[in-house]
Amino acid sequence: MIAYTVLFTLPNKKPEENRYVELFKIWFTFLLKNGGLKESDKIVIIVDTETLHHLQTQIIPSFYRKLSNIHFHCIPVPQPQNLTEGMLLRYTNMAGNDGDTLLYLDLDILVVKSLQYDIPLLHPNQLMVMPEGKMAHPLYAANLVNADEIRDMCGFSSGSFAFCYGEGIQEFFNKIKQEALEIKDNPRYTVDQPFFNKWLFLTINTSALPIHIMLMRYNMIEQNVYEVKEETVLINYAGDPGVDSSHYQKVLTMLCLEYFSSAAP
Repeated sequence: MIAYTVLFTLPNKKPEENRYVELFKIWFTFLLKNGGLKESDKIVIIVDTETLHHLQTQIIPSFYRKLSNIHFHCIPVPQPQNLTEGMLLRYTNMAGNDGDTLLYLDLDILVVKSLQYDIPLLHPNQLMVMPEGKMAHPLYAANLVNADEIRDMCGFSSGSFAFCYGEGIQEFFNKIKQEALEIKDNPRYTVDQPFFNKWLFLTINTSALPIHIMLMRYNMIEQNVYEVKEETVLINYAGDPGVDSSHYQKVLTMLCLEYFSSAAP
């Protein structure tokens, strides 16, 4: 399995002022500590060159490599010029990973239990998605597909999904990127997620794309909580998209609680 995320700094901010850099360190720590990763697994970060240069000035990445046998590497990309370009980096074609199971997790999603039982080995063009909310809500596919057809459907999060590359998956990613970029100057609140949901709906209802959609276990993820239930694997500390402070304080609180609980006699 390849677990990956995206880290970027927009041109109006310096990387050292970007709280998402600190979020990445916490995300990485929880994944290594709790994810149950094996030596054959990998961790990948898609990161813009400006932010990567800042990371390389710190001891953290090299320190992690000394602590773990899990392979970790960065994919450098040009600095995105707006939030839409940054959010769409999750759909980057990571060449050379054909046949691998890839798991994408937003930086505000912390791994609190092993991933090995819930993320199976996937086959080409299989996509696992997390049910969340209602498809008809503006956070998902409202006004993008027929309202009557999605009235009773659940929505899906673009913050956590797993897949195995194939032509269908690549076409799915291309559709999302194309339509999101068409309105990049006036993006929807959740940026890419409405188009993620639109094409999931069209695939489920009309077989628009040659991909096989599977559901993640709905109760493996909790939202904005600090107590871990037995069945919880992921905790999503959601906030306003692109607003680092709305996620950082919640994730930092969980880091402190995790330390106190592990240090308690």
